[in-house]
Amino acid sequence: MARNQYLPREARQVKLVTDRPDELSRLSPAATHTRRSGVFLLLTLIIASPWAFGSVDPSAALLLSFGILSLCGLWAAHCLVTRRFVYTTDAIAGCLLGLVVLTSLQLVPLPKSVAGLLSPHAVRLHEVLIPQQPELLPGESEAEVAGRGSWLRLSLAPAATENLLTRFLAAFLVYAAARHFVAPVVSLRRLAWVGFALGVSLSALGLAQALTGPRHLIYWRFERFGQAFGPFGNKNHFAFQLYPLIGLSTGLLLVEVRKSGAGRSPAVFSLVAGLSLMVAAVLLSGSRGAVLAGFTALAVTGLVARTPGESRRRPKRVTFALAMAIAVLAVGLVVGFGWRAVVDRLATLGTTEADNRSEDWASVWPLVRMFPLVGVGGGAVIHAEHLVRTRPELGYQFNTMDNEYYEALIEGGVPRLALTLGLAVAAVSAAVVAYRQTRSPLLLGAVFGLTGIAVHSVGDFGLHMPSVALLAAVVAACAAHARHGLASAVVVRGAAAVAVSVTLVAVAALVVLADWRVYRTERLRDGAQKVLASDSPERFRLAAEYLEAATRVRPNDPAAWSELATVRLLAAPGSEQFTAGLRAARRARQALPLAEQPHLILGSYADRFVRSEPPEVHMARAKLVAGYDPGVWYTGGVVAAERGDWPTACADWRESLRRSPRYLAPIVSRCAGRLSPPEILASVLSDDPALGFAATPLVFPRPDSPGRGEWLSTLAQRWSVVEPATLSGYRNWAEAARAIDSAAEERVWRRAVERFPGEVEPRDGLAALLEAEERYADAVPVLEWLVSRLPDDRAYHDRLAAARHALRLKAEIDGP
Repeated sequence: MARNQYLPREARQVKLVTDRPDELSRLSPAATHTRRSGVFLLLTLIIASPWAFGSVDPSAALLLSFGILSLCGLWAAHCLVTRRFVYTTDAIAGCLLGLVVLTSLQLVPLPKSVAGLLSPHAVRLHEVLIPQQPELLPGESEAEVAGRGSWLRLSLAPAATENLLTRFLAAFLVYAAARHFVAPVVSLRRLAWVGFALGVSLSALGLAQALTGPRHLIYWRFERFGQAFGPFGNKNHFAFQLYPLIGLSTGLLLVEVRKSGAGRSPAVFSLVAGLSLMVAAVLLSGSRGAVLAGFTALAVTGLVARTPGESRRRPKRVTFALAMAIAVLAVGLVVGFGWRAVVDRLATLGTTEADNRSEDWASVWPLVRMFPLVGVGGGAVIHAEHLVRTRPELGYQFNTMDNEYYEALIEGGVPRLALTLGLAVAAVSAAVVAYRQTRSPLLLGAVFGLTGIAVHSVGDFGLHMPSVALLAAVVAACAAHARHGLASAVVVRGAAAVAVSVTLVAVAALVVLADWRVYRTERLRDGAQKVLASDSPERFRLAAEYLEAATRVRPNDPAAWSELATVRLLAAPGSEQFTAGLRAARRARQALPLAEQPHLILGSYADRFVRSEPPEVHMARAKLVAGYDPGVWYTGGVVAAERGDWPTACADWRESLRRSPRYLAPIVSRCAGRLSPPEILASVLSDDPALGFAATPLVFPRPDSPGRGEWLSTLAQRWSVVEPATLSGYRNWAEAARAIDSAAEERVWRRAVERFPGEVEPRDGLAALLEAEERYADAVPVLEWLVSRLPDDRAYHDRLAAARHALRLKAEIDGP
């Protein structure tokens, strides 16, 4: 190894081509063409990656990984031609490499004693969720089935951690290639022009879609959950992609002004118009976090720009005039395209209508206390969150935490949080220092872009988009090269350079292989779903073949094993297919012990095994990993009832109903032939009388069923202890009180009038009761209130007239 001498920092140019070893000026034509090919390929990846939904889908991610492999291959070819490999360690590369190493360590099997020191709770979960002696099916021996083992991984979801490791490794390769292979010859000006064209195109697409089609469709065809914008399924991710593009385009504008003047160059007018379109698109995207992050990045950029001596270098009036022109044009576009939606959206900031993720963040804080050192595993938050979830009504999964730093703390503990924060600080500081050294407006634009991404990551997960991570890595690499160049680089020569180059390509090939496995597995799973949706008599067999192929491609994929188990169990109960389904469920549990479905399957069919733990043990595991889910408790009750353990069944069903009434009908149906109505009310239904009232037609199908009145009377008494909080609750209470007597019903309606004095329904119910009992003197004032409240409702007028007429007749009959 040797270290080369480089030009001093004062000689560094904006194009970043002079800060390199002296040998670079004597490169062969093959080396020069290889490097130029690398520049072209990297710019092509930047241009193409956003259009395929941010390259988040497996097919697009696979294509992007092939592009990264090609880039690394060109880098390796350049090293082979020049017989040397140059690498410089900086803070950004160190943090990225640290994330790769830390995530890799979460996948390495460790002795239980070592794992217990790093993550004692992970060891306890491993011991509780996986049996010491595995279940054996007929014809199996213990040597054929994997048991718990004395070595274990720190990640609670290894397959998900592998996926994240692939993304970290890809980001590191892109940064390293851009930093050492592309940045020495590519100019930021060229990158800025490419970014400007890309930003204008993305903004035009986003505005066209928003104005002419539904917000949940991309390219007017592909449906995505939530509000999409441009080619992104989430409007916030559009802003992540635009931050660096806006920053570089602004820097390019200042460069063109310095070069040609503000009013002489057509490029200046084009840049002003394009920047106005990009700013307007960010505002019209509806992302409030983007606006906040943009203003924060603008403030940071302004502070960086106001360095000593800068006032003598920059024509402040021209800069201010350009900024005002962009602002005016952007506002004009917003007004023309729909300013009210933007104003209404921004007006919700600081109100209850704004997205408040604090409750979600607080709900998973116990995971931080349980796994403080190494986290739950990269990408495992979607599974680990179930351990601490207490809100069964949530209709979404925590595939991310909408906060890159908090997610880093949960998934990787304190070390990953430190690396993530260090990465953000290192990237922004590299751009800041490089700007102060070179005074290049392009680097000032890099400060804006990287700061915007870092700030917005506090409230969203844009860096999960491969296209955003690619662009951020390239901009950070150019900034780092502008700051350090290749100073103090380690130069590996000869055979060692060849070995390093081969290793580089091999690592990039591993990224491609990992993405191909994910892509192929997803395609096979999609094929199985399409077959199952058909009416083919062979659909279960064909779907099983698809899923078996998926498990061969990626043997540790828990979703493929779980789906295979379900298909096999549905295909032919009692046959070899059924046994294969149980075998697949056992593999699914081994791949992801935090998934509840394998535990439920193994517990439901424990009697099919030659050796197995009791069903209640499997059900206890399912309740541990997904205790919030009422379906888990319902299934546990069904299994307990089938083996004759009715006390346990009733307790489980009670817990299921306490979380949600979703399974009320099947629970009551199973109890009807075994328990009496009072026993159902006492043992199964919770103390909430609203639940008992909802079960009334299920327990008593006919209004004259014996015991129905006593049932309703019990519910009315429970309501008198804890009154309902809603008007519909009072309506049900009044109906239940009717089973006692009319006086009890009247008390309920009068209480409802006190609680909801402005509502019509309580007074309507009270008036109907009084009319039915011919208490017209009491009914008239209530009806008069209803008529005054709803003067256009003729029914109330007629009822009031009938009540007054009845009072006159009664007075005439009673006499003076």
